[in-house]
Amino acid sequence: MRFTENEKVTLYGLVKYPDLNDRELADRIDQKLSTVTAIRRRLFESGILKDVTLPMMDALGSEILVIGYGPLNPSNKTAHGEMAKKISETCGCAFLLGDALDYGFFVGCANNYTEIKNDLDGLNHYLTHAGLGNEPWNYALFPFAVSKVLNCFDFSPSLCRAMGNEPEPTVLDLSFKRPKRADLSQKEKAVLKGMVTNPGVPDSHLADIVDVSRQAIADMKRRFVDDGIVKNIRVPDLQQV
Repeated sequence: MRFTENEKVTLYGLVKYPDLNDRELADRIDQKLSTVTAIRRRLFESGILKDVTLPMMDALGSEILVIGYGPLNPSNKTAHGEMAKKISETCGCAFLLGDALDYGFFVGCANNYTEIKNDLDGLNHYLTHAGLGNEPWNYALFPFAVSKVLNCFDFSPSLCRAMGNEPEPTVLDLSFKRPKRADLSQKEKAVLKGMVTNPGVPDSHLADIVDVSRQAIADMKRRFVDDGIVKNIRVPDLQQV
């Protein structure tokens, strides 16, 4: 898709600075407010951008990030169609799944080592008996207490390259800033779940979904971001850019 220079600048800014409102973003990227608002609306309506609210699982009690990967049997295409569903059922920690016919992977979180060990044993059992793989998968475990996530779904460098531009120099924060474990009330849990399952909806709409006042939702949203409980990101459809 062809973009004007204003659209390229605004698209990059929307992805790079997802927590800024239109006025703040217009000042940051030196564009007119009306230009930013119009382009943002077009990008979301065309499906080029979508909002996602990520729960920071270490702040919610998870202790381990796990990545699993391994070979799959390319001849068993029927079983491949059920793989994602079965892995989700067998390995409840997984939140990201990928399948390339002869190889697969997943990323997930677990509350403790015992939980993840049970999940992984169940997954290996399923893969073997479903005829999806004759070799055990490999796993890498990253305890949050001694690990650092350097890039949490920041698509701005990839977006720059997709549009033929060089990305800005990346500055990595190597310090450990593990958030304090959140102790949420039932109302806060309901709002958090609503934010994650309905990203980008107006506060007034979310208030109707979770039956909490609009002002309370606005206050919780700010606090969840400030306390490191959630992270707001914007995901571009790189196939369209």
